[in-house]
Amino acid sequence: MVAAKTLPKKMFPHLESVMVDIDLQMAEELLKGNTSNRPLNAKLWGRYEDDMLYGDWCDSLPIVVYLDWFGNMHNSQHCLTAFVAACKEVLAQPGGSFPDFPKTIKAVIVRGIDPLDADYLDLGKVRDGGDVIFRKHLFDGGYVAVDGQRKEFSTSEKKTIAKWLATATKIVYNRTVKKWKVRTAKRFEQATLLHTLEKHIGLVQSTIEIYCANKLSDNALTKLSALISPAYAIAAHYLAWHSKLDENGMGVRKKAADGFFANIGLQTIVGKGVAIAELRTWLTKLSAAKKAGEQGGNKTQDQSYDAMVIAWNAHIGKKEITQKALTISQDKNENGDFVNYPEMGGVDHYEPPVATVEDDQPEDVASDIPEDTEEAA
Repeated sequence: MVAAKTLPKKMFPHLESVMVDIDLQMAEELLKGNTSNRPLNAKLWGRYEDDMLYGDWCDSLPIVVYLDWFGNMHNSQHCLTAFVAACKEVLAQPGGSFPDFPKTIKAVIVRGIDPLDADYLDLGKVRDGGDVIFRKHLFDGGYVAVDGQRKEFSTSEKKTIAKWLATATKIVYNRTVKKWKVRTAKRFEQATLLHTLEKHIGLVQSTIEIYCANKLSDNALTKLSALISPAYAIAAHYLAWHSKLDENGMGVRKKAADGFFANIGLQTIVGKGVAIAELRTWLTKLSAAKKAGEQGGNKTQDQSYDAMVIAWNAHIGKKEITQKALTISQDKNENGDFVNYPEMGGVDHYEPPVATVEDDQPEDVASDIPEDTEEAA
């Protein structure tokens, strides 16, 4: 007779939940019961670790950890692996610069799920940047149409422009923080998205302006969205608006930016050498080439954005421009930086971090700059 297999004793026979602050020891204990519900992705938990170390982790929002009857963990392995790694990084550098690192992370631990029910975890749709912005209800106030009447956005329109705004926010971050162009493969974390949007909240108004500018033309071939990505136009509009700042750091060129982008999709401004007209023609030719399969890819999209910047600078400077001047190379130097990186000025200007005197010297060499000099400050 074959002996019946003895099942392990249930640690948590009943479904229950508890809010806890997970420290390093608890995280390591939970990971011992990890069922590896999916392959551990080092890049993913590495991003989480960086967020925790440098203040981008939303530590006030608890994660949810599911334990089955037998104490085995079925989710949150990336968060906990990142937390353990971050804790060890901090411990390895006692005097390290991690002022924003949370010593614990909040979690709701749900205990006592059926192990078979774990198959249904994490099957929902993950929120993308557009979803994160949509739920903030930034466009519930509607917009003022050309006829002066206030109109409401439909739910579908809100979803669309929220996605535009998410991409535009990434572009503004790229240009003001990293000196990257529009088409970067770098992942844009949602925490960074929210921080950037909070800092550049005028992007919401720029989104509405580009939405309205796109509705000015009924011609599907020449309207703004047929010539350039609305998200690119939103970012460029905001940076053009803020290409000159007042004493309080506020942009002073909104009216000029409104007119510039509204007229790209219209045929009212024409003439050889006129920045808006030359940009419109340049974008029209590029659009036709892309449809014909003759051009495309990241380099072309970077060129499109550069062309808007060059045309804006000519427009605001009241200078004539040629279509040839709108096309610049996308070559990079030995450091991987773009050789040509046109900027609008104001907010759209990247200043690389300046190394401190201490960073440039060996540790055993003292600075010879007096502490009370302007350089030292």
